[in-house]
Amino acid sequence: MNRFYLVSIISVVSLLFFGWKMRPHPIHIGVTELYLNEKEKRVEVMIRLFTDDLEEALRKRYNIHAFFDTPKQHPQVNEYIKKYLEENFKLTINKKAVVYRFVGRETEADAQWIYAEVAGINKWNSVRVRNELLFELFDDQEHFVHLKAKGLKTGGKLSRRQPEREWLLK
Repeated sequence: MNRFYLVSIISVVSLLFFGWKMRPHPIHIGVTELYLNEKEKRVEVMIRLFTDDLEEALRKRYNIHAFFDTPKQHPQVNEYIKKYLEENFKLTINKKAVVYRFVGRETEADAQWIYAEVAGINKWNSVRVRNELLFELFDDQEHFVHLKAKGLKTGGKLSRRQPEREWLLK
């Protein structure tokens, strides 16, 4: 399933079940996509979190109010997102812990897409993801992880009980 269809499905489900932005949503799900870009020799990371949940996490952790995409947006909101990501999201590729570079974020409907990348990777034999984003807020928080490369689509689910998983890829 390509990104367009995945985003479309998530958006429709969000509107049907979660209603308008101001209403609390009953399900706490994040989506993490890892794409191996062999041509550019990098892994592109895309993480989708509900805006209100990310705002609450930043408020509780760093005592800031993000106010995404408003005139009152915190001037250093991206620095706080980067710090939050570094504290709660870890990647190991080919059995080596990697450092990723925060690229930025964008708003899509009621969610934030967070972008990062790992340079110098043109193949992967194994990928380990540890994702604890928003676990401090919700016991039922889950993250669906999608790994994509030329000829490969796989993934799985991470939760508070299993925040880390490794995929062996051939």
